Amino acid sequence: IDGLNSGYGIHVAGVSANHLDNITIKNSIVNDFAYSIMLDYMDDSLLDNVSINSSSNVGLYPFGSSRNKFNNLTITNPSSYGLFVGSSHDNNITSGIVADSDIGLFLHVSSGNIIKNFNITGHATQGIKFNTANSDNNLFYNNFFNNTLNVDNDIGASSYFNTTKTAGTNIIGGSWTYGNFWTNPTADNFSGTCTDADRNRICDD
Repeated sequence: IDGLNSGYGIHVAGVSANHLDNITIKNSIVNDFAYSIMLDYMDDSLLDNVSINSSSNVGLYPFGSSRNKFNNLTITNPSSYGLFVGSSHDNNITSGIVADSDIGLFLHVSSGNIIKNFNITGHATQGIKFNTANSDNNLFYNNFFNNTLNVDNDIGASSYFNTTKTAGTNIIGGSWTYGNFWTNPTADNFSGTCTDADRNRICDD
């Protein structure tokens, strides 16, 4: 689907009094819209194998949407936000790329979401921005962050950036999943400089 840098590419148009559910969007390429995919009040649905490029505002914008599965996403070159999660809770956002926007992932009044297996890189302002303190209890693990500022949480939202150490290939090819890989354009952020004496690709400190 190709646009002219305005409007919606795909718009699921539920309303607060009538949420839509059991919707599947998959195997889609959406280019050059203001809001490439807008999901208003959509619950218990699936977004899978979707590519979004060159949004003039937001790549993917779930609003008032909960308990969804967003898998295998590629979001590149949005102008403002790669993924804007607004008033949306308990979603599983699993595997993909969010790259080269102003802010990669923006969380506004959104809690209980799981974000894992993502490359969040090349964002001019922040990789992740928490906009409200009640964007809490979100879980991030096995993600690769490479931004000048990876996380902006000045607002004090309470979220988590590691999980139970579990055997399995992690995002940089190690043998355990646990936390995230943190670097920046000059490669002097935490994961690039920490000690890993046992060479399990998890920082020792």
